[in-house]
Amino acid sequence: TEETKKIQEGHMANINRLAEMGKLVLAGPFYDGGNRRGVFIFKLDSLDEAQALTDTDPAVIAGRLKIELHRWSVPKGMLP
Repeated sequence: TEETKKIQEGHMANINRLAEMGKLVLAGPFYDGGNRRGVFIFKLDSLDEAQALTDTDPAVIAGRLKIELHRWSVPKGMLP
């Protein structure tokens, strides 16, 4: 629908905005048809900051996506 297209456009714009801010390292959809639709990898100091950023996503606001946050650690220097 037009509403769905508008939400998706806003979702993609939000992804680009977060990447330009240097907060979002990568994002993308899963294609396995499971319950999880995709992944965001953030480079942040806290889950609270991740929650605040994901709460700005139009698809989350519209209830089309639900965010599940997990703390993840990688060796220093691995992420840009």
